Amino acid sequence: MEGVQDPEQATAKQGREKDKDQKQQKRLEVPTQDGRSVLPVFNAQNSPQPAPLNGVVVANAPEQENPNGTLRRRLRPSKQATERESAKASMEIDAGSKNKKRKEEIIDILKPISDGDDIHSYSILVCWGRQGHCQILPVKIAYTANDVAVWQELRRVWYAQRGFWRSLLPFLSARVEVVEISITGRGSPGTAETTFIGTYRNDHLSAEESRLRNFTANYVPQGNPSLSERRYPYNQYASDYGYSYDQYQRKPGCRCHPSAPYPSEGIVRCGQRCRSLYSDIRTCPGQEWCDATTKLLRFQMRWYLSLAFSCPNIAAGNDLLDAEDIALSEQDILSKLESEYCPSLVELQFRGLMISEGLDTGSRGVALSLGATVLFVIVVAARLIFGDWGTAWNVGSFFVALATLAWMKINHSVGPSDASTTKDDERAAGSHSV
Repeated sequence: MEGVQDPEQATAKQGREKDKDQKQQKRLEVPTQDGRSVLPVFNAQNSPQPAPLNGVVVANAPEQENPNGTLRRRLRPSKQATERESAKASMEIDAGSKNKKRKEEIIDILKPISDGDDIHSYSILVCWGRQGHCQILPVKIAYTANDVAVWQELRRVWYAQRGFWRSLLPFLSARVEVVEISITGRGSPGTAETTFIGTYRNDHLSAEESRLRNFTANYVPQGNPSLSERRYPYNQYASDYGYSYDQYQRKPGCRCHPSAPYPSEGIVRCGQRCRSLYSDIRTCPGQEWCDATTKLLRFQMRWYLSLAFSCPNIAAGNDLLDAEDIALSEQDILSKLESEYCPSLVELQFRGLMISEGLDTGSRGVALSLGATVLFVIVVAARLIFGDWGTAWNVGSFFVALATLAWMKINHSVGPSDASTTKDDERAAGSHSV
């Protein structure tokens, strides 16, 4: 009858389920050998501790039971992790205090340069000596001083430090250069308190001059852009679109010329077709050429620094030091130290003047040196001939007077001839103009 299960089928089904349960129970049993389990025995007391994970170790703390019935151990930070965090925090504090301490030390060392009490003057660094070991002296200059007064003060301070007798030697000539100065520290105990020790270098100035000369020599005046180029700005020729700098330069541009006959004024008159008006990625090509020419003129004017040191009056009206950026104030030094990382003293770069001396190989220096040597030989020879220093000095005085009269005669004879030559040239120029 349908719905009534056959007893034999029910018995067979129960047998199959019983066999299935026995097989599953056998799989869960631990295999044994001679009554002992072949599986490794885990000893919780002698087992090695696991390696720390992310600075956290499993401590031998009492086990706790979670609400879900599983066991867990309490976790706590390791001693090494705690020490590492505290060391990191202390290092950050030490770095901040170290930078602050270094800044205070640098300001104290450079106090002769950046004297906060003196707000009416600035300093110019003057150095002399070898490139790897030089003496550095700050010279105080009043803001109201003119160019002649600046060079007079530089000359006075330098000869006061080096010896005034050097200015009396006619065959010694001074040479002045603009250099980059690095201060190492204060001078030795035997020197003045305002003297520093450091190094200087001037190699990069020569490299900059060479770069500017190449730029001005290869500069090509720009032409007028076409209507399509004005409609599509200069950006299409930029490097973003695959053009190199040379290709970018060869494209037609503006005709920008200096507004004055002297490029040192640094002013360029740009028209409506200047390509700098159609793009934000570049300045006016004419302005770049003008700036490079101005810097080259400044490099060429550095030859006059030595003349201004020897004769300060020629500095009037020339502004020899205005574009050199060698004036130092307290604010200039503090601006170099206002950063998250305070640089060391030797990392600070200052522009200054390097003064060196050498023998004057010109005609004037050679003539004076030769004349002094000849007079000394005459005096010694007179002493050997007459056997008396008084007679020898009289002979030397006679020759000195004779040389002085000859020098005056030469100057007197050259003066009128030069004047007459000048007048003849003026008459010739006037007749030519007529």
